[in-house]
Amino acid sequence: MVMIKRLMTTCAVAAAFVCSAMAQTLKIAGTLRGSVPADMKLYVMPVADAMSSPDSIAVVGDKFTVETKVSQYGIYKLVVVLNRSQLIVPFHVVYKAGVVVRLCISLGEDGNIEFVGSDADTKSLVAFNDLNTQRNKRMWMEGKAMAAEQLKALVLGYTASADSIISVYHPSQMTSQYLRLWASTTSFENIENLKFATGRDLSSLAIDIKAVATGMLGTIDCKMSSAFDAAPRVLLATIPQGSLAQRVTAVESAAKDASLRRRAEDVLLERYVTRFNFSANYDEGLKELTDLTQRFNLNSKYLNMFKVRKSSIAGTPFPSNVSLYDLNGNKVDFSKFRGKYVYVDMWASWCVPCIKEIPHLKELEKNLSNSDVVFLSISIDSKEEAWKKKVTALGLEGNLLIDKDNKLCEALNVRGIPFFIIYDKEGKLYKYNAPRPSDVRTKPLLEGLK
Repeated sequence: MVMIKRLMTTCAVAAAFVCSAMAQTLKIAGTLRGSVPADMKLYVMPVADAMSSPDSIAVVGDKFTVETKVSQYGIYKLVVVLNRSQLIVPFHVVYKAGVVVRLCISLGEDGNIEFVGSDADTKSLVAFNDLNTQRNKRMWMEGKAMAAEQLKALVLGYTASADSIISVYHPSQMTSQYLRLWASTTSFENIENLKFATGRDLSSLAIDIKAVATGMLGTIDCKMSSAFDAAPRVLLATIPQGSLAQRVTAVESAAKDASLRRRAEDVLLERYVTRFNFSANYDEGLKELTDLTQRFNLNSKYLNMFKVRKSSIAGTPFPSNVSLYDLNGNKVDFSKFRGKYVYVDMWASWCVPCIKEIPHLKELEKNLSNSDVVFLSISIDSKEEAWKKKVTALGLEGNLLIDKDNKLCEALNVRGIPFFIIYDKEGKLYKYNAPRPSDVRTKPLLEGLK
């Protein structure tokens, strides 16, 4: 009961802070101590803005300045990029309207970052960040050889460590809550990664992920959990398996915080749409998703995504909302290929497996005797110059188009490239996920199309 009461109080404080800090800008001016490499780049960002681009710090000599959005929790991330490696260190700042914050950062020769003259909040954040780094490294480097109880204690011990740090530094109530959230989500992420990192099953360590997640729910069920990507997955681990409707209903009952519920439901809807077998029962899926969207006022973008992906069903026309352009920038309508079967190669200049298929594709096109088949390469590169440069380097010819908006992948529910599709003479989908040019089945398949 003490934890729940403390959580509710912290959330109320955070909500009040959000209202007072909206549209405000934090200005930081400070000094760098130690050796400052010329190629080092510094960035800063509020902790809850993980999806936004960080604000670059302007460094002149040993002085720096930066402006960034005000964190609703008073916690920020300093990002240091050097020698192609990245170091992220959290710190705490008290925002006051119109006041420029002074900050002194010491750069150690060992690569460590220290905030000189920092408050108890920053000290506790840095201490947990260091512990987090060390523990994660131990799991990945030593986990395979650890005794079961030792590894289990390592994975599940973050909350106790956070409480210990809080008892030493006595940070603010809001930072204390942030540390507990950080500890819970880090522990959960390590449970998720345990098999891959150590080759050990949860059962071998007697870890019940549902029980662990249920124990964390009281901590993460708060608006502040928006700062942690793993929070919605913790919530989802507490609910039973079942249909989409059953799981969404369970989420609605399991969490009090609306933002946490929405994020968890977004995860469920994303999985549902991307993994759905559209060719089997599109109508039933559409009805279920429509009913749920209306019943729980879910984000309608997933319903729209579902409708668009109907294009992946055999017999449906080429997506009408896709704009294709040739090397000269001219818009090309897919209907120009009407009257021919079209073997479509979806690729990108940065895709290594795609490039490996190019020689096979050239050979296939050269040796195919069926005049009823044409070849079409569609790049999903976001930058035309990268596409054109690769076309030249590979000596590509023929029907070469680009889908700069990447709408074709969305419409066809393509989750990886290279991806091959065949359309019939009427411009309707003939074969989804067709074999690659390197596949021995491909030439006989195309030769037989009449």
